[in-house]
Amino acid sequence: MPRTSDLLTEKTLQDMQRTEMPRDGGADSLYETADDRLRERGEQEGRVMERSLYTMASLHPLVTTAVTAGLAYGISSLMRRSESGTMPEEPINRPN
Repeated sequence: MPRTSDLLTEKTLQDMQRTEMPRDGGADSLYETADDRLRERGEQEGRVMERSLYTMASLHPLVTTAVTAGLAYGISSLMRRSESGTMPEEPINRPN
């Protein structure tokens, strides 16, 4: 079975990671110097997210904890309300 996944990876995934665009003159080897351009962004054609929810959450753990606790409290309150019924019950008429 492992050999089957290796063959599948060789045939499909490796080609998906390559681009038809030629390299822009960067260093070919570990021992060659790179160019002097300091670029922050790549040259992807597709949509690139500027911010990641995961990164924001990991950079601000206290805010993440507070938001998560608030959401958990709100969801549990809604669940308790739906279990007990949202409509007020009619009074029971008992004979005296």
